[in-house]
Amino acid sequence: MVRSSLFFKNVFDLTIMTKRKLSDEIKLIWRKIMKLLIVNMTCGGCARGVTATLNDVDPNAKVDIDLTTKVVSIDTIASVDQMMAALARDGFPAQMQ
Repeated sequence: MVRSSLFFKNVFDLTIMTKRKLSDEIKLIWRKIMKLLIVNMTCGGCARGVTATLNDVDPNAKVDIDLTTKVVSIDTIASVDQMMAALARDGFPAQMQ
């Protein structure tokens, strides 16, 4: 009796781990890089605000900001619409680059 419950626990744990691994693999497939132009981003404080807004939408997003060109490169699984809506809501309207 003890052996069978241990067996089922191990199978259950393996199933959970496999689902997590597959979920991570699917997220890697759906990652995309987008470039957005944010005209009213003028300083480091704005850049920190933009980064915080984008990380609220996708905590695992990789954000690279070039203040001189006002272009934000984002490597994320979130959609462009999600990112642009969040930025507009926080006072940083963006355009696709």
